[in-house]
Amino acid sequence: MHFSYFSFITLVALVSPLNATDLTPARLTPKVFYGPTNLSHKTHSDLTIHGPSDLDTLNVNGKLEVTGPLTAKGLKASHLKVTGPLSLKASDIGDATVHGPVELKTITAKGAFTVYGPLVSEGSRFLNSLIAYTNKVELINSHIRGITIVFQNKQSGSFGFDVGDSISVTIQGTIYDLKNLKKTEPILYVDSKSTIAGNVVFQGRQGLLVLGRGATFNGKVINGAVVWANQ
Repeated sequence: MHFSYFSFITLVALVSPLNATDLTPARLTPKVFYGPTNLSHKTHSDLTIHGPSDLDTLNVNGKLEVTGPLTAKGLKASHLKVTGPLSLKASDIGDATVHGPVELKTITAKGAFTVYGPLVSEGSRFLNSLIAYTNKVELINSHIRGITIVFQNKQSGSFGFDVGDSISVTIQGTIYDLKNLKKTEPILYVDSKSTIAGNVVFQGRQGLLVLGRGATFNGKVINGAVVWANQ
């Protein structure tokens, strides 16, 4: 029997079909780093870091977990978990859990955001639930659906949050300097350019919501009081 060259190629193709996955890029593998870590312009599936971290323009398609202080900008992560202080700028994240003080600037949180520590947010948006186990939260030009603040009797890692140096409030017609209200806990301070679309809920102790003139608040305060700052 005579086989031509083309018949041989056809036979090989029938017996050994090409697997479609051979044409796709190799799958990203999870990475683990120990000690101080600096990463930039990388893409990972899952990323775990044990130590202080500085991340710049990083994409994590799955879970990013950091034990230690994390400073990041241009971060995109579907799931974020940090045990330590967090400073995050110009980033998009899904859901997040942070055990430590948090400073945010121009970030978008699409999923549930939970922080165990004081929170300062500037120019950021929270599109889902926001829960803070703390006594001090500050929103600057930020937008949230609503927030639950759970009072903490003892809390370390504070930013030294203090809105009493230059702001006064009016309570039932009487002007008070917030220095006199420092012992009122917890406190949520919302500046004049921020928006709260839903409720503010204080748990564990009655709280105080301080609204800057011009702030938008469309919900109600549960287990607390609301005052307007004279700015």
